[in-house]
Amino acid sequence: MNRLFVLALFGLVGCSGDAGTNTDTKTDGTDDTTGDDTTGDDDPTVDTVDTGPQGPQYFDPVAVGFEFSGGILPDGELTNYVFDPYEILGGVLITFASKEFFGAADAKEQAQYSCVMFAPLIGPALVPPNQIPNDDAVALYSSYEVALAADPKRSDCAGRVDPKVWGANAENLLQPWVGAHFGLGFGPMTDYLRDGWSKDTLDTYGNFMVASYIAINNASGTWIGEDWTTTFVWEWDPVTQTPSADDKGFLIGVDVSTLAPGNRLPTAFLDSNAYWYQDFPLLDFSNLTDGAP
Repeated sequence: MNRLFVLALFGLVGCSGDAGTNTDTKTDGTDDTTGDDTTGDDDPTVDTVDTGPQGPQYFDPVAVGFEFSGGILPDGELTNYVFDPYEILGGVLITFASKEFFGAADAKEQAQYSCVMFAPLIGPALVPPNQIPNDDAVALYSSYEVALAADPKRSDCAGRVDPKVWGANAENLLQPWVGAHFGLGFGPMTDYLRDGWSKDTLDTYGNFMVASYIAINNASGTWIGEDWTTTFVWEWDPVTQTPSADDKGFLIGVDVSTLAPGNRLPTAFLDSNAYWYQDFPLLDFSNLTDGAP
């Protein structure tokens, strides 16, 4: 499965489903390759964990990652997108992962050791020179500061994590993120993120990549964007909001390799692959909403 099933399950689709994208994804939702990041590929799933006679099989979440998918307009506004005939909400997929997730052999195994929650994120960018702070002190293409609209009803975590630790409906895991002080920024690709991809992937897709800076409150209360996620920039039709495809059905990349810091991204469809997952010991679940607009 791919992001198509995730979005359909959580009711994020205008009609009933979408075709998620990977670094090499056909518009029918079938994947040709898998992401090269060291923390697993960018195909979060909601496979049901097999339950045997011993009862539910829980995984122990220890880290969290963030991936944005959506359209971007010339002024930096984030918007929904369409995989004909379905309109999909733009937003952030939050993945909670266990230690086993990072050593998983494939996406199916990763699904046994992770769960997700969706947060819609559309709307205008901060007006330059305003931007979220980032640890590279780089001028971003665009950035966004929000109270994260995370929705526990758009999650598959209930029943997947130990209710004695996380609550009967995983509320102790999910609820702290509702209204969290969240920042998202797009900027030039970084060496740190390039190191997560193979040479072949960079040769093929490197010109279509930008860095996603994610800002959340850390345990000390510091809020600063860090380059945790690679975002791919794909051609789309801004009128129909539909990603463009070649004659083989694959998405067409937009070359952003020479885009200077501080400039706007072209109108495009953006899809992300998390590289860094923040360890829970570096977070304080009681302060995640502090400072949210």
